[in-house]
Amino acid sequence: MTEMKMTDQTFHEAMQQTEKPVLVEFWAPWCVYCRRIAPAMEKVVAQYEDKVQIGQVNID
Repeated sequence: MTEMKMTDQTFHEAMQQTEKPVLVEFWAPWCVYCRRIAPAMEKVVAQYEDKVQIGQVNID
């Protein structure tokens, strides 16, 4: 899986370093919905990693 772990400091830089469309997941460790969607996000990353840059930002 080639997802980017972004922070508020690296977010804008990461957006400018790729020519691919970017999908960013904003999540928090305490978020039940975030934990539920994690397996689906892993499938998205696996299926589209060559077409889309996937990133995660921990908002906590």
